[in-house]
Amino acid sequence: AAKIYEGRLAVAQFSEDGQLYRCVVDSVQEKGTMVVRYVDYGNTEPLVFGELLELPDDLLTVPPLAVYVKVEGVENGKLEVLLDQDGISVLVVQGVGTIFLGNEVFDNAHKGTVPPLPITTLALPPPLVLPLNRHIEGVVVHVSSSSAVWFTPSSLAPLLDELMDQLALLSPSPVPRVEMGQVCTTRFSLDGELYRAMVMEISEDRVKVLFVDYGNTETKIKEEILEISEDSLNLPAAAMLILPARSFNKEQIEEVEKMLCGTKLTVKQAIEGSKEVGRFFTGTKEILFGEERSKDDSAAVSLSYIERVDIVWATPLAALDRLDVLMGQLADMVDRLVPDTSVVVGSTVVARYTEDNKLYRATVVEMVDTKVTLLFVDFGNYQECLASSLYALSLELSLERVPAAAIRVKIPGGEEWHDNEEN
Repeated sequence: AAKIYEGRLAVAQFSEDGQLYRCVVDSVQEKGTMVVRYVDYGNTEPLVFGELLELPDDLLTVPPLAVYVKVEGVENGKLEVLLDQDGISVLVVQGVGTIFLGNEVFDNAHKGTVPPLPITTLALPPPLVLPLNRHIEGVVVHVSSSSAVWFTPSSLAPLLDELMDQLALLSPSPVPRVEMGQVCTTRFSLDGELYRAMVMEISEDRVKVLFVDYGNTETKIKEEILEISEDSLNLPAAAMLILPARSFNKEQIEEVEKMLCGTKLTVKQAIEGSKEVGRFFTGTKEILFGEERSKDDSAAVSLSYIERVDIVWATPLAALDRLDVLMGQLADMVDRLVPDTSVVVGSTVVARYTEDNKLYRATVVEMVDTKVTLLFVDFGNYQECLASSLYALSLELSLERVPAAAIRVKIPGGEEWHDNEEN
């Protein structure tokens, strides 16, 4: 593998059997060593840099087969005994595991079993991640007004075609209730065909949806939000959000669409400055549009919160699409929320904002007895609440996987201004 960094997906030879396995770099150590985790089994081992191999493109479409499950209420040394029992199974939904003994749920708190609870929420598999510094063939399916591009790898195209053929045979009914983050189907206004979608906003009887396999959005009425079958949820969202290395404005969108859409090309993701960006190519020639994006930390932003007269929180415009998707995923967790019983200062959790009662990611910045002060990391505002009202954040939505959208900005010279409403 070319560049070694935490979170890189690759292939390594396991020392005990000499076989090749998919892995992710857990940590980079001194003197050219690292610790990798084998993503389909969960075990770890130390390796040297030269032992890491590139992961083939087609294996990126297969989600990790091993899921981390935290088990509470089992005495030390008893967990293996529990899991060795006949009829044991674990049902994992969004990183939360429920242990079954036969057809009954193991109750960790009471060391017994209780009748299983039905799980009705439908969700897509975790999104795919493109490897860095490699040309990946595919097509651009949408150019966003926020200077972002939606891309589908060629390896997903046959699976997406098969999915669309299945959807064309369906006549789903409207959902009983429309919720934020809900995965559904709906018909695109321009062709009348059925597509997979996610609910992004709800305003009275109007619903904004994101077509997860193509990246575009549309506003619907609630009666147009249709049910989705479980068979339609096996494929991860086929459209992947790319931050281009070259920026463009709204007036240039049509020009960029003509250059990128409707033709096979390759995208190469790389870390440039402090950003992960993509460049688009036909053959070995880069497709040039707009202007080269600055490699420093400057970027067009949207103001999200004013902390005080000399400190504000801002969100890069290029991150707004990612933030919309994140908010939809959080809303989709509503039926699977698990209380976080191990909250400490520094914990990242899910919390409800009191002004709109929606779910947000937050970090605990202060804790006094049973009360905590939260920082909503994707917006920059604060809130006090009870520690018992906080929920666990799933691994796929952690800050390591999805960085905070809001950036704290100190305005030079602002400390000399009076902190009043006028300023």
